[in-house]
Amino acid sequence: MKDTRNPLITSIYPDALTLTLLAGVGLRIWHLFSVGFSVPFNLGGLFYQMSVEIINHHFSLPVWIPYYFKGGLPFAYPPLPLYIQALLIKGFHPKGFLTENLLPPLFSILSLFFFYFLARKVFSEKWRVLAAVLIFSSLPAAFTEQIRYPGIDSLRVCLVVGKRKAALVEVDLSGCGIRSLYSQQPGFNLRKHPYQPSLPVHHALFLD
Repeated sequence: MKDTRNPLITSIYPDALTLTLLAGVGLRIWHLFSVGFSVPFNLGGLFYQMSVEIINHHFSLPVWIPYYFKGGLPFAYPPLPLYIQALLIKGFHPKGFLTENLLPPLFSILSLFFFYFLARKVFSEKWRVLAAVLIFSSLPAAFTEQIRYPGIDSLRVCLVVGKRKAALVEVDLSGCGIRSLYSQQPGFNLRKHPYQPSLPVHHALFLD
């Protein structure tokens, strides 16, 4: 990626990008300093119990989740992320609510770094890349839902695919779906493919 038209941007780009990414990471893990791992964050206790019930049922799909409401809560949630968490709990026996509190921000941080590579594919100017990463790093809609709720089932990872065409692929484990949200292919219009989680990426990439 070359940008010789603005020497100032070129000179400050590495430091500015590093600070931007670090700020984005900080926003995504800030709550862990107050919450820790001894108690679940937000609704994490419910989803942690779902994974525990999966283990108790020998990895067969439970019908009810006890302790929530009279008679239990129907197991009507996408099971894949809960099975992933159950495997981690069963295999590593983490203390407290480590998996429930730590995995969501980790996935959000992963999407942040993948977004950087996506921005490099989309833009040739360094200042545009920096601006896009800054927006995606700080935009609340890009991470608040991922860290407030069980982030495993809201995993949204940005993948840069192809050498000539940049595309954004959302890997949504909650529905086992893969959606193409952005592409440089002629005729592709994100507005014709509305999908709520794509909006932060839409804004950060200036796709108007």
